[in-house]
Amino acid sequence: MCARYVYPRELIRRDPPNGVSSMLVYRATATVADWPTAPTWQELVSSLTRTAHTIRTVHVENCSADPNRTMVWMFLTGVNMRKLEYTSNRLNEEEVANIHSLIRVHEVAMLSLCVKEVAVEDPAQLLLGLASRWPLQTLHLHQLSVDGVAKEEYFLGKTEVRYRQTILTGRPRFWPFSTARMSKLLDKLCIENTAYPDFLTQESITSLCENLPNVGKEVWFESTLHLPSTDASFSSKTCGHYVKAGGRFLSIKHASRVNEPLETF
Repeated sequence: MCARYVYPRELIRRDPPNGVSSMLVYRATATVADWPTAPTWQELVSSLTRTAHTIRTVHVENCSADPNRTMVWMFLTGVNMRKLEYTSNRLNEEEVANIHSLIRVHEVAMLSLCVKEVAVEDPAQLLLGLASRWPLQTLHLHQLSVDGVAKEEYFLGKTEVRYRQTILTGRPRFWPFSTARMSKLLDKLCIENTAYPDFLTQESITSLCENLPNVGKEVWFESTLHLPSTDASFSSKTCGHYVKAGGRFLSIKHASRVNEPLETF
């Protein structure tokens, strides 16, 4: 890096490439008070953008308020990223707005959103907004375990069966793959919720399996689920899509995308 002696090197660590010779990983752990003045910040950011204008993955954790949020925004100035990993212990409306801004400004293609509590008024609208945010193509939702929440049905701040069905089936249409807005919506959706395996009701599973292959799009969808027994596993092919439920996963994918991984860049 051109400016490697300008900033405190103990705050930036370059990790080994883990066998990938073309990949460098830099980690920063600090507060605003740890960092040098603005001119030095600008030099650091400039050196990063000169070496790699597009960064493969950026991970942001618990960055809902100043001053840490300002530090992150300064660091990412002028940088495009392919994947944004955003982790929050308590996702609020302000953080959602920040995520939308990051996706738009930095041309994020994949969002991996890991959350514990969700303190937004309408999680269904949260997901719909993310699904239609250009240029996002892939959305990975990871529900983490929440202290004090023991119900097996918890998902994005809600435990009510009716509400979770609305989120996941989007009646009268399934929100992420609606044909009416297909050109504006994401290409892949993966839901990971092993902490609360019963969040998908049998009615939701049935609705997904019946409706997703018929939306007029080559769907790629995966979700964790809990089946009552191994005998409850099933597989079928309908409208060019393979539908499989077994073990801990539900998969609905077009035949041309069965072997396509979640992350393709």
